[in-house]
Amino acid sequence: MRNLLLTLLIPMSIAVGLAAEPLVSYPADSGIIDVRDCGAVGDGVADDTAALQQALTRGVDNHQIVYLPPGTFKVSATLRWKHDHEDGPSHGWGRFLQLRGAGQSRSVIRLVDHAAGFADPTKPQAVVQTGSSGSHGDKQYWNGEGNEAFGNHLRDFAVEVGAGNPGAIAIAYQASNAGAMRRVTLRAAPGSGLTAIDLTRRDNGPGLLSEVTIEGFAVAVRANQEICQFTVEHLTLRDQREVGVLVHDAIIALRDVRSRNQVPAVRIEGVGLCDLLDSTLTASKSTGPAVVVAGGEARLLMRDVTTSGYAQAIDARGTPVAGPKLAWWTADAAVGPLAASGASGPRQRITVRETPSPALPPAADWALVAAPGADDAAALEAAFATRKAVVCLRRADYRFKRGVTVPGHVRWLLGLGTKLDATEAMPHDQPLLRFTGGAAGDTTVVDAFAIGLQNRLFALHEDPRTLVLQDVLPFDVRLIENRVGAGPLFIDDCPCSGCRFARGTSVYLRQWNAEGGGEPKAVIDGAQVWALGSKHESAETVFTASAGSNIELYGGLMYTFGADQRPAIILTDSTALLSFAGTTYMPDGFFKILVRDTLAGKTTELNRDAVPGRGGGRAVTAYLTGH
Repeated sequence: MRNLLLTLLIPMSIAVGLAAEPLVSYPADSGIIDVRDCGAVGDGVADDTAALQQALTRGVDNHQIVYLPPGTFKVSATLRWKHDHEDGPSHGWGRFLQLRGAGQSRSVIRLVDHAAGFADPTKPQAVVQTGSSGSHGDKQYWNGEGNEAFGNHLRDFAVEVGAGNPGAIAIAYQASNAGAMRRVTLRAAPGSGLTAIDLTRRDNGPGLLSEVTIEGFAVAVRANQEICQFTVEHLTLRDQREVGVLVHDAIIALRDVRSRNQVPAVRIEGVGLCDLLDSTLTASKSTGPAVVVAGGEARLLMRDVTTSGYAQAIDARGTPVAGPKLAWWTADAAVGPLAASGASGPRQRITVRETPSPALPPAADWALVAAPGADDAAALEAAFATRKAVVCLRRADYRFKRGVTVPGHVRWLLGLGTKLDATEAMPHDQPLLRFTGGAAGDTTVVDAFAIGLQNRLFALHEDPRTLVLQDVLPFDVRLIENRVGAGPLFIDDCPCSGCRFARGTSVYLRQWNAEGGGEPKAVIDGAQVWALGSKHESAETVFTASAGSNIELYGGLMYTFGADQRPAIILTDSTALLSFAGTTYMPDGFFKILVRDTLAGKTTELNRDAVPGRGGGRAVTAYLTGH
């Protein structure tokens, strides 16, 4: 009866899109927090602020999913990732919390018109504000800032900012290492809304924004600070008042931006680096540029971008660049062996494949794994034996004495605030998940787990199926190895060290956080690797590539410290397009050798002094090499 009542109360503005959008729901016994159980009504009339905050407070720091069923949830104040106490250096802020809805047109958080505290753009307030916990030294984190905002995920809902709220931020998003905003719509009434997605708090990133639609606001996405790095893909922008994406000092990788605006779609300033790929930027009629590169230290790489309706495609530090189509353009001259040979750009391009997302059946058709017990491997195998396409683990800590093989019929292996850990009994030479026996037509998505395996391997990919790892947060884990003959591999929003990519395989990384134990973080042995957005921390080599590997890396951040720096990237007889920048807060703390490149027995090195500075680091807008 409760579900029927909520369906009847859904406003027509939401109901229009319901037929096309699948309903997202979860098993009743899976451990999620339904906001209705905290008193939320969702009828668009009652003020649900206190009820939603109660649900968030219950879930914060608990690897918890807070679920918004279909409805409009009216709020009048900020919803925060906070406990009900303010002690400690984080002052009550936390992480490890996911807010999920039933769909972008089904679940709506709506800020009331003329809400108290949202009127002043000089003192902005967020409708939804994620946070970080933990601290370093004597730091005090007062506003949810910090670099331990792990596991903050947002999915499948909308935020609406009512009229008369010019100081409102729809979502102030703080993420670290693994954090993604997926399938979220943000809209503001005319003249209302300062920023849709604010990324400007200290120590923010890395994180992923995917399939986000933003309508209205002064600025759609606002990023700041040298160590802020985000990946943004499938972004729809409409009717911003000042600019679409504002990149100040930060590093942002953008792909598939579809903008309809009279103002610039992208502006890069300070020491920002932006890579913009496969995008369409449209104005009905504008006297200005589609993209602005402001100042001599701002950097831009564009590839396969179309502009229309603008007076010019780019204002490049005061120099106009004409459109409408830009197959390849960089704010600075490329470096590397191909550039030295006179090539005007890369000789080829890796064909980008979209991350697969098989249809998700209703929750009633899922196999729900039994609660943790004496043999969690056997419990998982029993769920596989049901032959269900979706196997879901509860919000719990599952501990394994041995690894398991994931059959090819499993389309989704889902975690709902689930942690996977190894016991001491589990052999160190055994992966937790082995993907073998599947066929080329199979696809398996492993979604939303936290993992602790004491330096064991999480996944071994041996069969020709397509494998997707997304929103996986490993601690002390070697994430994945694939073998010759393995099918396409997609890694979205996963910290990823201890990786090995075998000859002849294809790997697609979106928001690759190359952090964790081991050096190098990845070994590429004759594979094709395409990476949109990456972040590396520390002084070890990010990756080595050899044996005819082909690599494209866009929008990379190298945050370097330590006196014993190795070469950042080592290439041997490989083709590569690399775009990255970095910084350090230690004297002489940045990589001295950015790329060590050997072709046909001849080795060259790209030293840091050969490229422009960026704070304490350096910027490489485009490095080109290959046969």
